[in-house]
Amino acid sequence: MTAGQQRAFRFGVSVRDAGSVEELAAQAVRAEELGFDTFLCPDHLIGSDVNYLAMWPMMTVAALSTSRIRIGNLVACNDFRAPALLAKEAATLDWLSGGRLELGLGAGHRAAEYEQSGLPFYQGPVRIERLEEAIKIVKALFEPAPVQFEGRHYQINGLQQYPPPLQRPRPPLLVGGGARRVLELAAREADIVSIIQRALPDGRAHDWRDLEAAATERQINWMRAASPERFDRIELSTLIQGVAITDDRPAAAERLAVRYGGSAERILESALFLLGPIEQACEQLIARRKRYGISYYVVFGRDMEAFAPVVKQLRGA
Repeated sequence: MTAGQQRAFRFGVSVRDAGSVEELAAQAVRAEELGFDTFLCPDHLIGSDVNYLAMWPMMTVAALSTSRIRIGNLVACNDFRAPALLAKEAATLDWLSGGRLELGLGAGHRAAEYEQSGLPFYQGPVRIERLEEAIKIVKALFEPAPVQFEGRHYQINGLQQYPPPLQRPRPPLLVGGGARRVLELAAREADIVSIIQRALPDGRAHDWRDLEAAATERQINWMRAASPERFDRIELSTLIQGVAITDDRPAAAERLAVRYGGSAERILESALFLLGPIEQACEQLIARRKRYGISYYVVFGRDMEAFAPVVKQLRGA
């Protein structure tokens, strides 16, 4: 992209759970009908307020129930599986879906998941080192030649991937995170970057100060400085934490401030919430694209229907 150009909007929905396989398939079909570009699944073992189904089976059901919408993960936790296994699963799903996979990766951040499952919860810098090595391995395994890799955390000894992914040179790679080192890595390696709140070092919560507009600008500046030569080629994304299509923005912001902390003014200014009537919501996203360069917005499944009119109005714009 050249200076002054803006990416067309894309929209995704992140679905965590379903009461049955029929319900899950229906959610994917509905997202496709509403014009969403991607159907995404998170990768968690436990949650404080919601149950999580396993990511890969959910994505497979969604892929086999639809024909157009892209299928992705937001995001696969690197420490939950070896990178060679991740590459195998990803390439197979790209094949099953007819080349519709968007592969999302992250360093992991919920300490309780690691503790309850018996996995070591490494310090943040180590988790990011492991993620960087895993990205290199997965990219290499998407190529046709056997892979040799000798890293600090992973080794690959002549493995050749089967099946090859349908997308060439490979499925788009999304990296999600909020900490500086993760975003700098994403700027160097990813096609898509999902900007979220930083996880606190102890893995118990997020830093909700990152809801502020200045924090989003700071995160983007980290990426731009880390890889200025490719920054304009990166698609910037975020997961909207709450959607309220309403004529009373202040009241909606007050309700969200109780949950997320801070002031209603911070919620109203944040790039991570969308509050207001449909026309104003569309104007907000247009303004944010101009200010931050974020063009790919994802909402939770609970907000899919409320957000659908925005998708209809802005899709492709």
